[in-house]
Parts: sequence; C-alpha cells; structure tokens
Amino acid sequence: YSPPSTGGRRDLVFDGWEGVATLTADFDIGTVRGCFGCVGDLTVRPAVAPASRGNAEVDISDYEMHLLEQPIGNDSGFSGGLTLVRHPSRNITDSGGTWQGAFSTRQDPAGNPRLVFGFGINGFEEEDGSRGYLFGAFIGLGEDLLEQGGQ
Repeated sequence: YSPPSTGGRRDLVFDGWEGVATLTADFDIGTVRGCFGCVGDLTVRPAVAPASRGNAEVDISDYEMHLLEQPIGNDSGFSGGLTLVRHPSRNITDSGGTWQGAFSTRQDPAGNPRLVFGFGINGFEEEDGSRGYLFGAFIGLGEDLLEQGGQ
C-alpha cells in the first residue's frame, strides 16, 4: 500500500494480510463467486520478507476483494474471473484483477467437492492518490467436512 506522495517522496508498506475468504458455488448452473473480507476484517500480518520505505502505515479493515462470478470448467477448475476492491468509506477510482482456483474431484456424501483452493490478485487506486495491491491465496473445506470439525 502506498499513500499519496508527499514532498516528491512516495512512502510504501509491504506486508502480509489475512482474512476470511467466502465462496459460493452453484453447481446446477456451474458458477462460483466469492470475497476476501466480506465476513470479518482483513488484518495486516507480518510478511515473510516485510519491506517499507518512509513512515507509511495502513489499516486494511473494511477493504473487501470481491471475486466476481465465473464459470466452473469441466475439470472442476475456474480461471480468468475478475476481482474488484471495495471499501465503504474510501473512494476507489480504479480497481482490477483476476482470480482462479479449483474444486477437488473427491466428493463428500452429499455429492459436493470436499475442498477448494485458489488465489486472487487486485490492484487499486483511491481518489486521494493512494495505491494498493492485494494478492491472496485460499484453501477451504466443503460444508460436510466443516460440520465434521475439519476431520
């Protein structure tokens, strides 16, 4: 994340983040969509190789990266879907990225995939000149495994 330039200098912060990813699949029509940060807040966590320049800080709570609906392929994979970053009190003037992933081919007793995994990326710019970039990976359990406590 890089706040607006001050005095010709561009500060930045590069760090890790985590949050809840939610996915909704409609296997009858063959689509999937989702969101990072729509349930709970995204939070900053130390990155493997944190880097910053200047005195930049960022609070990423209330940011959401929406994983727009896309088709599920015959191989249970999905790719090329678009992403969009939103924030309730920041004016995001430009946002764009992609996401992809796959469902496991092993099914639970109800006939649904047991696992899903993937990642999404999005760059965005705000009205005040701030710029950000989110890259996130996810792995999730199907409803049947969640009800069994993740066993």
